[in-house]
Amino acid sequence: MIKKMLVILMLGTLAFGGIYVNGVPIDSTQSRYLIVEIDDDLRKTRAYVDYGQSDPERKRLLTDEHGEKMLFNSPAAVLNYFDKNGWEMDEVFVLPGGGESSLYGYKYFIFQRKS
Repeated sequence: MIKKMLVILMLGTLAFGGIYVNGVPIDSTQSRYLIVEIDDDLRKTRAYVDYGQSDPERKRLLTDEHGEKMLFNSPAAVLNYFDKNGWEMDEVFVLPGGGESSLYGYKYFIFQRKS
């Protein structure tokens, strides 16, 4: 019986959870919606997540459970990561950017928890 309960708990953890912003698990926030900004440069792709926290933008970086920043190979890898962790895309918009990102603009993705 205990083994079955452990397996169920582990599967639940794998299905929902695993997304951290500045070391804080998103599931602990009870947020239903997220806005994800994807910063894609020539080296790696980073994701900044707004779940309604009051932290400044630089503290909204997607991290692992230890607070280490997560780097992805492409924007698609970020989208797949959120999908795999129980979130579905609701809307996408791009705003023109300045400086180095002016060619592509800033990409924002609104996600909501999967039902």
